[in-house]
Amino acid sequence: MKPSPPYEDHLQVEQDLQKYAVLAGWDKSKLHWLKAEKREGLIRAKVYAARNATGDVLVFLDSHVEVNVGWIEPLLNAIQEDPRRIVQPVIDLIKSDNFQYTQVMISKGGFDVSLRFQWEYFDWTYFNTEENNLKVFETPSLTGSNFAVQKKFFHEIGEFDLGMDIWGSENIEVSLRLWLCANGVFIAPCSHVGHVFRTYRPYKTRSDVDTLIHNAARTAKVWLDEKYLKYFFDYNGRAAKVDAGDLTERFELRNRLKCKPLEWFIENVYPTFKPPRDEL
Repeated sequence: MKPSPPYEDHLQVEQDLQKYAVLAGWDKSKLHWLKAEKREGLIRAKVYAARNATGDVLVFLDSHVEVNVGWIEPLLNAIQEDPRRIVQPVIDLIKSDNFQYTQVMISKGGFDVSLRFQWEYFDWTYFNTEENNLKVFETPSLTGSNFAVQKKFFHEIGEFDLGMDIWGSENIEVSLRLWLCANGVFIAPCSHVGHVFRTYRPYKTRSDVDTLIHNAARTAKVWLDEKYLKYFFDYNGRAAKVDAGDLTERFELRNRLKCKPLEWFIENVYPTFKPPRDEL
């Protein structure tokens, strides 16, 4: 049997992208190709790219995202109005089996006490006010796949947690950090991108640990208070047995940024972030 090509050769797309750039008429002088020395996973790869970027604003887009017409201007405008926040576009649906593009209901991002992401929908009377269809609105959490942020601020606020692996919970961690330590997380309703919601992961994760639980445990231990940390472990028992790694740097970051307590976030941003009624 013919052996599989090495990982770094098997998944290279640079040559294909360079060919497409010519066909699309892109200015090749503005394209820069970066490659880590080893597989870093989505979280550390984004930080690697951010540290090498030279523009004033960073825009993170996952590989399975297609931007729509006029998508970037609302994001840049919102960052210009307040550079101490992160702004996300509306995430429309691209079906994975036929790539059909479907506009979704505008909604916020949230999460439950086990730190699993979930959509939060508006009371539609909100959109009866005309300006609400245009202005950015608060969201408790990012989805993580697409957002814009001022580069200088992104580094000052602590980037992503480099102790996390592959992907998972980094969006919730950075969202809590932005609300507790800066000016928050917002969605620009006039910016739309399409996202292919895949039915399975086309890549491997670590074999020795569930990276989703590992990342969630790191987020919980740094940003949840004692009461909600207990709820987190009650609803995610496996996380209690996971070694979350060294959290010293993240606690030092929280102290340096003089972050507000979790209760402020619950009272002012996400009052529905409560444990089930029978736990109150």
